[in-house]
Amino acid sequence: MFSPAPTSPRVELLPLKPALPVGRSSDVIILARIHPGVDTERGPRLPLNLSLVLDRSGSMQGTPIDMARKAAQTAIRALQPQDRVSVVTFDTVVRPLIPPQLVRDPEALCRKIEGVTASGTTALHAGWLQGATHVAEHHDVQALNRVLLLSDGQANEGETRQSVITAQVRSLTERDVTTSTVGLGQDYQEDLMRAMADAGDGNYEHIEDAARLPTSNSRGMATPRQRTASMRTFTSVWPCFPFVRSMMNSRGRACGSKASTARATSAGLGG
Repeated sequence: MFSPAPTSPRVELLPLKPALPVGRSSDVIILARIHPGVDTERGPRLPLNLSLVLDRSGSMQGTPIDMARKAAQTAIRALQPQDRVSVVTFDTVVRPLIPPQLVRDPEALCRKIEGVTASGTTALHAGWLQGATHVAEHHDVQALNRVLLLSDGQANEGETRQSVITAQVRSLTERDVTTSTVGLGQDYQEDLMRAMADAGDGNYEHIEDAARLPTSNSRGMATPRQRTASMRTFTSVWPCFPFVRSMMNSRGRACGSKASTARATSAGLGG
């Protein structure tokens, strides 16, 4: 496996006084700037075990559902054959659109997403739980195991209590199944989406309009990033666009000892 070889940090000392008196000692205040080392070697990133969870409820009609489809399709096109992906949609009910599978034909997967339309209420918790179950069932200690929720966060069906939802997200995080969230559109529930990302040891992003979505020409698979606690390295996708970093970035959580047996059912999570 690729091991990062970071350069040493660079320290820059900047005295706040331009000159000192000659012939006697003086106290000097110095500003120290520390520039972190960067990886001098590049190598293959960790494989992804990813579930994309798309909100297709009525509140997503119009631009938000268009953005959700495009974001999911762009993410899939950036994946590699060793990556595993599933796609879950939810409104009043949860629909596993694409079962967990290695990415052999990304365009075929994208065509399945094209037909997703918006209607019904928002069973956000149940949708997230199905995606987390997919990831947990295929958990790989050598992969980044992540759920990426694309939604306006307006949960109004099934479990809607933020405290309960975030507790369950945190329970899966302890089993190395992390969660990132992307809030779509102008009328979205930021508190829940941000709280889920915090509990999931993931990232939270907000996409207000389609102009901020990535394109198929976006730069990808270019910037190695270090997972601090486990010293594993993985790559950000489209570093110029925050949403896709949510797929790949971790904030330094080490894999737990229970990771190899992670299952959503063993986490004590109800539907």
